[in-house]
Amino acid sequence: MNTELPGGADAPAPHPDDVLLNGPWTHRMVHVRGQRLHVAECGASSSPLVLFLHSATGGWFDWRRVLPLLTDLPVHAVAVSLRGYGTSDRTPSGYRPDAAADDAAGLIRALGHSSAIVVGQGYGSLVAWTLAARAPRLVSGVVACGMPHPVAWRREALRRPFSKPLRASWSFGKHATMFGRLGRAGRSARGIVADSMKLSGPGFAETPEGRESARLMDASLRAGALSPALRHLEWLASPTGPSWHRWMSSLSGAAMPPTWIVVGAGDPLVSRRSLAESHALETVMLPGVGHHPPLEAPDEVAEVIVAAVRREHPDLI
Repeated sequence: MNTELPGGADAPAPHPDDVLLNGPWTHRMVHVRGQRLHVAECGASSSPLVLFLHSATGGWFDWRRVLPLLTDLPVHAVAVSLRGYGTSDRTPSGYRPDAAADDAAGLIRALGHSSAIVVGQGYGSLVAWTLAARAPRLVSGVVACGMPHPVAWRREALRRPFSKPLRASWSFGKHATMFGRLGRAGRSARGIVADSMKLSGPGFAETPEGRESARLMDASLRAGALSPALRHLEWLASPTGPSWHRWMSSLSGAAMPPTWIVVGAGDPLVSRRSLAESHALETVMLPGVGHHPPLEAPDEVAEVIVAAVRREHPDLI
């Protein structure tokens, strides 16, 4: 049986029209740690950096509705396509939160900055907190969308392993990984897209923005991001290995930067107890919204980002 994951290191790059959209941003490639990462950036490079990290199944386009809301602010807003996603280079390995965090640290430096407010969606929030633990001087604040702090998330998993949020988390990761191992690239991509969109709030998947989100996710996965997505999901859904325990240990012992958490009230992956134990400066719960606040409620997410920038740079806003 052929067990090779589709969309691996040798997969052709996606056509730019599939994942690169026109807008008030500039697309370019940045050399980071021996690879090229795609970014979509707005604003002057001399302004404070706000770095956006996407979900495990998404891409830079997770932030396409938020970036235009920040163009009038004195910030350097940069949405990256993580290693293996979009037009970023695909490498044989490096698909864990620690490697993604090291890539993000290298990107901050390559962009000419000494620190950033880091904004994450889902898995990107885990990467943001990992970056803060590994390189605290580089992270002046974290805005986490759709995810409690991973230490609180693990505590909830140990305390209530069969709770609804934990069942949803494990089943999503294992379902996607299982289908990836079986092959059938098209069916795997469609399954991941369908699972991801089921996590959104009522009716969002049927809206024009919901359909466009599904199209972009599907195009990115089919063009090569399927293997990185499956590897991230597989790692996250198997919290027993030594690398997973080292990751959790580093997060448990790290001082947390100023953090804002934005979640949908209808997000099946999030419990109120894990949110309370995340000890954020502010937790914003959005009614009628599911797991994808940047897509479902971009204005509200932008407001939280502005608040984070205002706290860290009161002289600018």
